[in-house]
Amino acid sequence: MTPSFIVSLKVLIIDVPILFFMGTLIGWTLAKKQFKGRTLVDTLVVLPIVLPPSVLGLYLLMTLSHIPFIRESRILFSFPAAALAPLFPSCQ
Repeated sequence: MTPSFIVSLKVLIIDVPILFFMGTLIGWTLAKKQFKGRTLVDTLVVLPIVLPPSVLGLYLLMTLSHIPFIRESRILFSFPAAALAPLFPSCQ
């Protein structure tokens, strides 16, 4: 197996349970509760439908690269970043 396939499987193993619980919690909260900032949460959930994942990833990379701690610690292109990055466009 190729190394990229192995990395993809590792990311999948990490992200699927997180997305299951996070998606269930956000969906239940938006369906059952009224709270301040509900419109903002709803907008953030719908945002991946409007923007392609590549554009959303580019915006995320551009935003995080301006934070000195993140840029200097070289977190942006590490495995934890690869495991967390798919969570942003997948939260729909």
